[in-house]
This record gives sequence, C-alpha cells and structure tokens, in this order.
Amino acid sequence: MLYDHIVAVQSKYPFFNRKALSIEDLVAWREQLGAKLIHDPKVRHSSAYWDGGPVIRINTDRSEALQILVLGHEIGHVLLGHLELSSTLPFSIHNLFRKNHREHDASVVGYLCLIPTAELIRMVRSGISGPEELFSELQPMFGDDEKLRMNICVERIRIFKQLLEVCGGKCLEGGNCDACEAVPFTPDLAAPLDGRLPGDLRIVNSPFHVEPGEEYRLRWDAENIVRIRFKPPVTGKLIHLLVRDVPVAGVTFNESLANTTAFISGRNRSLILERDPGDPHDPNAIRVIGRWIGATGSENEGQLGWVPRSIAARIAQQARGHPIYGALKTLFRPCEGKNPRIRFGIWV
Repeated sequence: MLYDHIVAVQSKYPFFNRKALSIEDLVAWREQLGAKLIHDPKVRHSSAYWDGGPVIRINTDRSEALQILVLGHEIGHVLLGHLELSSTLPFSIHNLFRKNHREHDASVVGYLCLIPTAELIRMVRSGISGPEELFSELQPMFGDDEKLRMNICVERIRIFKQLLEVCGGKCLEGGNCDACEAVPFTPDLAAPLDGRLPGDLRIVNSPFHVEPGEEYRLRWDAENIVRIRFKPPVTGKLIHLLVRDVPVAGVTFNESLANTTAFISGRNRSLILERDPGDPHDPNAIRVIGRWIGATGSENEGQLGWVPRSIAARIAQQARGHPIYGALKTLFRPCEGKNPRIRFGIWV
C-alpha cells in the first residue's frame, strides 16, 4: 500500500525521491500543498494538524538533516491524507522509528526527502551499502548525537531493503521500476540554490547534489572548507569503511606543511597509505602520501603526514596484512593564520 503511495507521489511530484531535498525545497513544496508552516524554535515537538487546512509547526533549532527529516515527515502526513478535521499529530524523534502505519509511513516520506532511493542505488552498484558508509556521506549535515545519526542511517537502509522486496530490485541490475529508477530530475520547485565559486567549486545543500569525486561546499561551511563527495578509492574490489573521519597528523612539520599546502592548491588529488614498520617510534606507523597535479601541470608526490597513532594501532589489530586505502573527505585551506588541514576516510 505504501509502495503504491510512493509511486503516486513520484508521478505527481517528479522531484520526490529523485534528488535530495533541501529545507528550502520542502518549504516550497509545502506551499504547493497549501499547508501553512509555522517556525517555532520554542516548541518541543513538531506537529501537523488541521485548522481550516493543513498546518505544520516545526522546531527550527535542529541540525539541517533532522529538520529535513521532520519537515518531510509532516509533509508525509499531508500527502498521505492522515490529517482530519481537528486532528493533531505531534512529532517526537521516536516517530522516525515507529512501526505503526501512520507514523511509519510519514517517516518513510521524510527519509526519501533526505536520502533519495536513486542515491542508495548508486551506492549499492558501487559495492557500498552499509549504514556506516551512508553516515560518512551525510556526516556534515547532522548534529552532535552520533547514536541518533547512526540509527537514522540504519533505518534508511532498512526502508530501502523493504522497497526492494516489493519492487523486485530490478533497478540494482540496471533495470527500471516505478519507485526506484534514477530518472533524470526535472526541476519543479523554486530555482535551485546551488551556486558556483571560482574554480567551479559548487555550493550545495546536500552531498547528494554533486557527483562522486566532485568537490563542493555546503552552504553553511566556512570559506576555507573544500569537501569531496566519496568515490571508491579502488575499482574492482569489495571494500568497506574502517575509520570514518581521520585527521592527517603531523602536517605542521616543515616538509609536510609545504606538501600539504601544495596538495590542497592542486588538482586530481589522491592519497596513498603506506605502512612503515621500520619507524623507530611506532612499528604500526602509516605514512599519508599525497599525489596531485600542480598549477603548471606537473605531477607531484610527497608525504603529507601520518595516520594518528591510535588509529594506526587499530588498523594493525583489525586489518593486518590487508591493503588499506585513503579517500579524501575534507580539505581546510590555510586562512587567518591557521595551518592547512586534511581529513579522510580509511577503507580496507
């Protein structure tokens, strides 16, 4: 039944479940639906209710991702016809994980707004389908509650698997189905807010608005931040995420600082993680080597620093003898007297 509702909503609103929706997209959609929106940072729980028409009241003092989930959830109540005369449906975080049909079904709409099925299909086709990997993609959009964030990613994967059970999973093999196919997106809302900076760095509302491997900045990021959408560091191998967000240690050393500055200013960047068992200070030491193309087109390679000692020890325990790969996540350009920094994920 819910599957049929999703197909019907996608037919009427082609943007739904095709692209990651921003808060602004959802506000515009709410207006199309004729629902009144009340922003109230003081209310403890958001809600949807009827007062001469649908009304949505939301708490805006939440992380970007949670606001999208909650507003999408309340829009789900409107779309699925849950509101009746004088009815009130209060929202709490627990509603995102409830199994009763109204709250569950509305939450599915919210999840599809934040993480469209097309993006999960792309991840699965690349051999990446776990909640850790999904969390890694969305980490910048969430707040500080890591347990809640991970639960949200686990629930989204569960919803995805349920959908595949209904549609048969043809989309994963390159086929088409009504609810899953990654059809080209045709804008049907307000003009997109995505912009571009010099050097073609895009300003976007979600990591899902750029292609894997593409550089971008979220619209609330500081100007010295450059993010990189995850792209598998190797092809033809099944790999999994071991450590999500790792700082390169030792970048302030003289040679490393010069290399890191040039690396961040370069293009076609990649990382090599090189074990160094002969290191006199740490037998688990792992060098972080950068490769990049400079402004003159020259190919460059140099050490940027080290994997932090505690993480290198963990790798020695959990991945001894296995190849390890680094995937860039975030670059911090030097600014206002601060040194450059690099964060990356480790895959095995």
